[in-house]
Amino acid sequence: MKLKFRIHYLLLLSLVIMLPGRLFSFCEHTEKKKCLKFNEFISYELKDVKIIDFTLDKDANQYSLLNKKDKFYINKTDKNHKLIWSKEFKGSAVNIMINSKNEVIISSYFTGDILLESKKYNSNTKSLALLKLDNLKGELKNHLVVSTSYGVIPIVAKLSGDDIFIAGYYSGKSKFLNNTKKIPYEDGFLLALDENFNKKWTKTFFRQGFSYISDFKIGNENIYLMIKFKNNILSHILHLDKKTKLINSVTIKENNVISFDIDEKENIYLINKKRILKKFNKSLKEIASKDLNEFDFSFSPLEIIYKNGSLFIQYISVINYKKNILLSNYDLNLKNIWYYTITGQINIKSTLKLLNNNLFLIGEFWGNMIFEDKDYFSNKNTSFVLIYDL
Repeated sequence: MKLKFRIHYLLLLSLVIMLPGRLFSFCEHTEKKKCLKFNEFISYELKDVKIIDFTLDKDANQYSLLNKKDKFYINKTDKNHKLIWSKEFKGSAVNIMINSKNEVIISSYFTGDILLESKKYNSNTKSLALLKLDNLKGELKNHLVVSTSYGVIPIVAKLSGDDIFIAGYYSGKSKFLNNTKKIPYEDGFLLALDENFNKKWTKTFFRQGFSYISDFKIGNENIYLMIKFKNNILSHILHLDKKTKLINSVTIKENNVISFDIDEKENIYLINKKRILKKFNKSLKEIASKDLNEFDFSFSPLEIIYKNGSLFIQYISVINYKKNILLSNYDLNLKNIWYYTITGQINIKSTLKLLNNNLFLIGEFWGNMIFEDKDYFSNKNTSFVLIYDL
């Protein structure tokens, strides 16, 4: 597999310092050890912000989502990194999506007072806020606020067609979430909305307390959920049809599952804290397993994603205050194809995304960040987007 590397540091309003661009060379970790060229370097230094998410629209415009204390920003730049618009909202952002109409969808939550489309809301606890912005100027077109007596937190939101699915956890009474009993503990929910933010259905889980949906995947006919408990090392994978009927489930007892994904046939791939990569079929029967010990034991898996017949896994290690990232690629027989290492003070919450035919690593660093023998330096927390051309 041929990789090309590009890196972009994102823009926040006018609070930026543009660093000089440089051209570097890289080597791919394969049997052939074929060297590649790093073809672009654009650097922006951000102040007191953290990049949360990043996506592209159908015209290859870029959208970055950034949190700063009790507010967040959405920045739209063109493919040449020129700022088109930037918007600020109160609260904490979770993720950003682009629907088929090129509209911008943001999931977030807030506490206190907030004004959306001339409507004022006040919440003493954390409340979910879903926003829709127009693509041209970033103007707010629609919104939805969901509150409970004790709080509701979105963890992840996704599109299926133009329908919106939001998963997270809540506590307290909520008619909107179909729970009329006032519960003091936290339980997981999955909410489905149409493109106009009208509720289609809501599913809550367990109601035993302290459970949450850490991730979910939407297949052609089914939905797969990963349920975790805050006081338990067990993880549960639930297989639902799209009418939310439970078809099957499996409990992973070895250790907590870190991340999972599905392929086109709805086979399931997951990794756990014991560095085990497992493959299940859509009936949740285990069909393959691999011990991920070809790398240094200091590396722990963070996440796994599937794309076009390949699996991509991100690992993290912390040695002497240095946070190192390792990216690896596997085929569907769980054979390693290539790996690549980035060293330096890199935020442990860096995440992987697959957009179009590119692999994006989104995160932040402070101090040094080293690719092979080349060294980047910043004396402030600096957010980055590293792009791999697959």
